[in-house]
Amino acid sequence: MAILIKAKMPRSCGDCDLDRWCDLWRVTSLEIRNKDCPIICEVPDGHGRLIDADALEEDAQKRLLICAKYNDQFQKPYEVMRAIALAPTIIPASGKE
Repeated sequence: MAILIKAKMPRSCGDCDLDRWCDLWRVTSLEIRNKDCPIICEVPDGHGRLIDADALEEDAQKRLLICAKYNDQFQKPYEVMRAIALAPTIIPASGKE
């Protein structure tokens, strides 16, 4: 499980605000960022909700199988859109009012 912390991406261990939880800065020059740094990347501001794509795929497949069972080809686009709308949100949207 990942822990998401809203923080500015540090350019070096010396710039990092998470040093109290990280032991890497003790063995790294404070002018660089350790290659083993657990901070992976930034999520850009203004992004939409980030969903569980695996859960989306599973739900969409179930819905499409039901459409096939009843030979209802016209229902397929609606069911895919419904699966997207109901997909579990991992990170809520940001920067949108």
